Amino acid sequence: MNAIRFILCALLLAASGLAQSCISLKSSYQPTVYYRLQQKSTSIQTTDTLPGTLYIRSFTTNEEYNNDHIVYFNDNVRQVDFYVYHRWLTEVPDMITDFIANRYIEKNIFRNGVAQSGSALLPDYILEGKVLEMIADNGNSNPGAVTMKIQIALINIEPMEIERPVILQRVYEASVKRADGSAASIPAAYSEALADIADRMLVDIAKAVRYHHANTQKGSR
Repeated sequence: MNAIRFILCALLLAASGLAQSCISLKSSYQPTVYYRLQQKSTSIQTTDTLPGTLYIRSFTTNEEYNNDHIVYFNDNVRQVDFYVYHRWLTEVPDMITDFIANRYIEKNIFRNGVAQSGSALLPDYILEGKVLEMIADNGNSNPGAVTMKIQIALINIEPMEIERPVILQRVYEASVKRADGSAASIPAAYSEALADIADRMLVDIAKAVRYHHANTQKGSR
């Protein structure tokens, strides 16, 4: 009888411990918050329509940004890390490519449109890009700032021509302060930084395309 009572007490204690464990796990659970970039108002004046079609090839990144992590640099301990419960909705290369493509599509600047992967449009120009840096500073030297650096190349495509000349190659950088030191303030700052870079890129792309088109027209006469 004592043995049965002992077994029942042990089972009750085990069940109680399991319930408390479940309650503890439930109370300590932290959901992951996902973010995306938002388009910002343009800082450039409307430009004339450019000839041809622009194809935006999927951007690449340095290895540490080739994921959905929001990376930050802790200046206090001189260490790069990423947030566990704050992430991008999509991986960085796709997010950057879509942001720039959508911005250029809305501007309707290329006469025959802006194309991405899977499009049947034949390009006259190909835009390639690589994200060299995309990091938030959580330290004391520049508190609450995000920095973005992107390298691009604009390639001309001529029918029946083997050579594909690069008519523009440049690195763009932007740094924007966040509203506060929280992880939730990072996406808005990145949205401003990328909008600024994309607009400056477009100004240079327009100049390069016009210059190349004018020289091509002269050479064909």
